[in-house]
Amino acid sequence: MKFLFLLFCVTLVTVLTTPQIFVNSVNGQLVITVNRLNLFNGENITLTSQNLFATENGQPAPSRVLYRVTQITNGQFRLLNPATNQYTPITQFTQEQLNNRLINFLHTNNQQLPSYTLQAQDSLNGLTSVDSTVDVTFSAFNRNTIGAPRPVFQADIDPVTLVVTLRITVFKRVFTTATNPEVNFNIGLSRKEQCSQSDFIRDFQLSRSTNWFNTYIFTSTLNDFMANPNVQQITNGPVIDLVTNMYATYMITQVTTWPGTNQQEVNCYQVVYSQRYCLSLALAVTRVGIDTSGGPDVVHTLKPVKIFVNDFNKLEVRFLLMTTLTSRLTSFTVTGPYVFTVTDAVLQGTSGTITTYDVVLQSNVISGVINFFGDYVLRFSSVVNSVSTNFDIPYSLQYLTVGAPILQQLIFNTTALTFADRALTIPKSQFALSDTINVRVDAPGAADLQLADIGPYNVALCCYLPFQSIPNVVDCRSAERADFSTNVFINGQAVRSGGLNTDSIATSSVQTYGFQFDVPVAIRDNIDRRCFLTIESSYQEVGKKKRKLVVNTQSIGQQIGSLTQKLFDLISGIKGGDQKNNNGTNTNTGNNNKNGAMGGGGASQQQLWFTLMVVGALAIVMLLL
Repeated sequence: MKFLFLLFCVTLVTVLTTPQIFVNSVNGQLVITVNRLNLFNGENITLTSQNLFATENGQPAPSRVLYRVTQITNGQFRLLNPATNQYTPITQFTQEQLNNRLINFLHTNNQQLPSYTLQAQDSLNGLTSVDSTVDVTFSAFNRNTIGAPRPVFQADIDPVTLVVTLRITVFKRVFTTATNPEVNFNIGLSRKEQCSQSDFIRDFQLSRSTNWFNTYIFTSTLNDFMANPNVQQITNGPVIDLVTNMYATYMITQVTTWPGTNQQEVNCYQVVYSQRYCLSLALAVTRVGIDTSGGPDVVHTLKPVKIFVNDFNKLEVRFLLMTTLTSRLTSFTVTGPYVFTVTDAVLQGTSGTITTYDVVLQSNVISGVINFFGDYVLRFSSVVNSVSTNFDIPYSLQYLTVGAPILQQLIFNTTALTFADRALTIPKSQFALSDTINVRVDAPGAADLQLADIGPYNVALCCYLPFQSIPNVVDCRSAERADFSTNVFINGQAVRSGGLNTDSIATSSVQTYGFQFDVPVAIRDNIDRRCFLTIESSYQEVGKKKRKLVVNTQSIGQQIGSLTQKLFDLISGIKGGDQKNNNGTNTNTGNNNKNGAMGGGGASQQQLWFTLMVVGALAIVMLLL
């Protein structure tokens, strides 16, 4: 530390004793002062000094100056060959070629804003300008044409929140004259005949406006979308198609004043565009329950196999029923909002303590629009301890967006802890990026099933920066990248450098499972994160290892039982493998970070001390000058 201080003082004395010795190593300045375009969609423009102008030492750039083109989108530069009158694509050109009007810019005719960056170079004087990004005034309209550009229609549904979003982007005229007036927009989910000099917006809201386009947005929950009078429902039972049309009309008016009078003639024409949107919902079996009413040794559950419309135009649902009873199951019935008949219940066999049946349900003949949505119960009977006993397994039929089927759902609470070791004996809440994180999930209220174990269904990771932005309720399944430092979904495979392994940790209780988790993200800014895991758990067949997780894209309200809680902090200041004891102190030497706070060890103190010395020395320089 003293050596650094003495060295700095020597340098300081040298500067103070020779204050007049300053050498300007630059012979001049090369500056791009003008870089702009005004163009219509699909237009090509021959560049002049009105579009591009550079100076060298305050004078127009000499002819030898070379311009390099980078980061170009939605267009290309071309060089004209005067002898053949043909153009050749280029990525650089000279000031001389620009002066001779040989440089042309061609837009790609895709209704998108062009962009590029230019850098000027004078190799003779060793000068290079700073990068200059073009300033573009653009119209998606075509020059001197009747009509209007096609709007951009977009539609999607969030698989987690089940919110339907429709977007319409329409384009402005931008370059308006007496013969090319500005346009107005007629937007909605229904067509309304109108041509006026003001916008007519229905159903949608303006979400973004620039100098060359407007974007309007419509959002609705799935239930409200289905109830919208502009949405038509078409269904044959297992599938519902929700159909609507988005309308976007350009209203182009031209007002002419008769010479010498106050009379005006208003002419208006419309350019109408529409886009059909069809959202398909598929019927699926969800929320399958488990019957344990016969005691801890008598367990029944269902596994959905198939749902479809058969050759008799009936909805057919097939289950695999699994039971620990050895006595015969009989008297199958179904209750619910729609009539189903159990047409088959065939014994398949017994494996270990588990007996399986193939169960087939059929509806009445589908003769019109029908909605099978609702909660149902499959009831059957068997003899237990010489007594005929009824058993009930609940399940639901729900219309879902296209995605992975849901087979089981937990109806109990879970908790989770993180550990430093695979044996799950050393609790740990602060990890380095290179650490393997050991997670234990407990479900004390779950039924102890002989036919199934509990395991992870889907795992999502999200990490917050800064800590103050953490909301009261966190769900990593709906986290946005704009709000989180990372939002990485682990769906049975490694993501980047991370992954998840459930085979390596064995737990003694059937109501507990563990897995190892490697952070699947590279963080290079050395800033700590507070991380959360949203863990969805489900029953899985005994003996089936759970290394490969199943992708789950359904809504939160319909998902497998889930857990989200603060599990660990990613601490950039500790080395991989460093251990902390239960009171949070570091058992190794090095930086100590507590409660997710930034580290402040010896290296940081040295850096701060040196920074204060430099600032103080610079202050002395200013005073002496």
